[in-house]
Amino acid sequence: NTAGPGMMGTLYNSTYQFVQTDDYFMISVEMAHDARIVPLFASAAEARANTRPEVHSPWFGDSRGWYEGDTLVVETVNINLLQMSQSSIQFLQKESLSNVSVVIQIQKSSISSPLTMTIFIANPGLRR
Repeated sequence: NTAGPGMMGTLYNSTYQFVQTDDYFMISVEMAHDARIVPLFASAAEARANTRPEVHSPWFGDSRGWYEGDTLVVETVNINLLQMSQSSIQFLQKESLSNVSVVIQIQKSSISSPLTMTIFIANPGLRR
């Protein structure tokens, strides 16, 4: 799945569209016309305080975002194990996902420059 946490492209239709309003950030994926709508908060603390209960986690996980300077940070928790089975992040399939978070940092330095996107996977209990 190209829209969920990890957002790794496939051989074709790997076009992403980002749309931002005052309150939301949307990631739209051409491949299956998936849209991940991310609420935006003033800080990481406020975003984390608004995490949904795990039982209510959406297919792409519970994503919420905030700005750190000029960088948009999107953190996703409560990731659905079935959704991850279709992800490019295959090593997480057999791990417990209750402590896993996927953090995407998106930065644009100027109007004419491309976006820079960095993806981090955090799991305190992950073993090598």
